[in-house]
Amino acid sequence: MVYSYGRISNIDMEDFGSDEIGMKAWRPPGSAMLAIIPLLDDDISVRSEIPVGLFAPQTNRFGLLVRMNPEMYTNWAEEIPANGTEVEIEWRCNLKSGSVPQETPVFVLGTGGMGFVAEGCTLSDVRDMAGTPESWSVADRDMGGVSPRIRLRLSRNMKSEGHLRNSKVDYLIERQGTFSWMNEDETFIVEDILD
Repeated sequence: MVYSYGRISNIDMEDFGSDEIGMKAWRPPGSAMLAIIPLLDDDISVRSEIPVGLFAPQTNRFGLLVRMNPEMYTNWAEEIPANGTEVEIEWRCNLKSGSVPQETPVFVLGTGGMGFVAEGCTLSDVRDMAGTPESWSVADRDMGGVSPRIRLRLSRNMKSEGHLRNSKVDYLIERQGTFSWMNEDETFIVEDILD
C-alpha cells in the first residue's frame, strides 16, 4: 500500500497509488483525495503540526489568505489602485455565512508567481449576491454572477513571491483554495513580510 513508504503525494498517486485504491486515473492536484484517504485507512495520516484549510479548528483561524488568478480576474489592477487607496470589493468566496468575523486580516496572493497584491480585512458576513462580470476575463464572466461573496477592504501592497519563498511560511504558496485560513503565527509573519 502507498502508506508503507511513510508518505503520500500526488506523484505517488500518479505512479501507482491510484491503481492500489481502484481509481482509473489520478488528476492532480488531488488534494481532496489526500485529505480523504486518511479517513478511509487508519494506517495513513497527514503529517502537519498545524491544521490547515477551511476546516481548521476555530482556535487556528486568525487571518485569511486569498488566492487571485490575474488571468481570470483581469480588472484587479484598476479595482485595487496602485496609489494605496483603500477600496471595498465584494469578493467571490467559498466560505459559509457566519464563519468569518468582521475585520479578519486578509492577504491577497496572486497565482503564477505574481506575489502579494493587496492586504486588508473583511467588512461583512458572507452573502449571496451578484458581482461584476466586467471584472473577469471573457471566458470567466460567469464568476461575476450571483454567488457567495464577502466584502473586503483592500489596499494595494505589492511584494514579490520571493519574500514569501524565503520565509518560514513558504508553504502558503502551495495553497490552492481561493480562501484559506491562517493561524496567528502565519498571519503575523505575512504582516511582517508586507511591512
